[in-house]
Amino acid sequence: MSTYSRLRKNISLSLVLVGMSVIGFFILQASWVYNTKETQSNRLLEDVGKAVSEVVDQLSKQKNIQNSLPRPTQPHGFRFPSTSFGVTTSSTVIEHFSYEDVAEKLQEALRKHDVGGIKTEFAIFKVAYDNGTQFLEMRSPGYDKASYMASKDSTINRFIVSINNTSNLSVMNMDISMFTSDEMMTVILPNFNSEVWKSMTWSLVSFALFTIVILGAFYLTVRNMLEQGQLSKTKTDFINNMTHEFKTPIATISLAIDAIRNKKVQGDETKLEYFSGIIKEENKRMNKHVETILQAAKMEKQELNLTFVPVHVHEVIAHIADAFALQLESKEGTIEQHLAAENDLIYADETHFNNLINNLVDNAVKYSKPDTPPIVKISTSNSAKGIVIRVMDNGIGMSKDTIKHVFDRFYRAHTGNVHNVKGFGLGMSYVKQIVEAHEGKIKVESTIGKGSLFIVDIPFNTDKFES
Repeated sequence: MSTYSRLRKNISLSLVLVGMSVIGFFILQASWVYNTKETQSNRLLEDVGKAVSEVVDQLSKQKNIQNSLPRPTQPHGFRFPSTSFGVTTSSTVIEHFSYEDVAEKLQEALRKHDVGGIKTEFAIFKVAYDNGTQFLEMRSPGYDKASYMASKDSTINRFIVSINNTSNLSVMNMDISMFTSDEMMTVILPNFNSEVWKSMTWSLVSFALFTIVILGAFYLTVRNMLEQGQLSKTKTDFINNMTHEFKTPIATISLAIDAIRNKKVQGDETKLEYFSGIIKEENKRMNKHVETILQAAKMEKQELNLTFVPVHVHEVIAHIADAFALQLESKEGTIEQHLAAENDLIYADETHFNNLINNLVDNAVKYSKPDTPPIVKISTSNSAKGIVIRVMDNGIGMSKDTIKHVFDRFYRAHTGNVHNVKGFGLGMSYVKQIVEAHEGKIKVESTIGKGSLFIVDIPFNTDKFES
């Protein structure tokens, strides 16, 4: 098994483990949120229960203290005559307290137990001992609606507390008709669940932030693993391409040297010059490859030093077009120039700018269709701050995935069963880096089978030259 295959297997296994970890993390977090909610809910209910019990205890004690205070009027409730309906004549809450008094006591008790923000609706009933008949003494404005909601939704919490100076009975979520006592106080919490979630705000915010951090870490881990796999594949392809690119000139040089060592060739000056010329050309070819690789290494280390000088873009394009004319002619192709920019003078590094245009044209020629004469069109126009250069071809075009990676180092577009495209996959990466070094922009448009268009926008960079 190759190194790349093992790496792919390890990455796949790692992705499965990471995925299982993420699922497990969410299960644990969901369990934590649920348990936290239950704990908070129980705590709040306990605090509300304590507050209600305190209020009832105060009412129970104070209503049985004999005093000569007149009975207040009851705007929010009413009182039945003590002799009506068989109700006993024992002292009632409404005889000693107004609705406002009871409401204030309840709010004070809730605040005392740190649950003052919880919405409550309450009512006090007189309950007959003999038949359990209920008579309303007072109620809060929203009690009827809350009571109706509680009858329909069993999750709405309700406290029923006996108002008695001898014993207090506090029961949750049971019907008041089940009790036969002197007086009963019912407290309903209509928005309890929302209050529980509200009380957990900071916990939920912390949970959300922690989740984002964990997901971010998982995302970076997965992305790095995928990039590592792609990098390994890319480097393997690069080594294979480099081996092939160097193998051919080395083999050619070896054959030329063997020919030169032949005594017949040594005696023929024409043949000797021919084979020595081959050696020189192949040597130049290898030097060019080495220079390309070294240049890429320099750019990766950001050691690229540019010397900005005045450059006429049209002159550069004309020179490069002439250089490729012969190559295109052999393929029955043409290179067209549509140089419409009124101002073609920019300040750029002359060598790198020449290489930039050369690589774009070379790429257009390299990826031409094998059965169609290549046509390369170069045009220029001025933008607000510089010059726009367009290099268009009628070649094989690129897929959307290829467009995404065309400027990646070592990336080479797949050409199906055609294997005549040479290079290290550094040309377009170099182009983008040079464009960005000149503070320009580059983009590409392409359609499979119809060709590609590279658009380069280079600023005049007058400040670079003056500095």
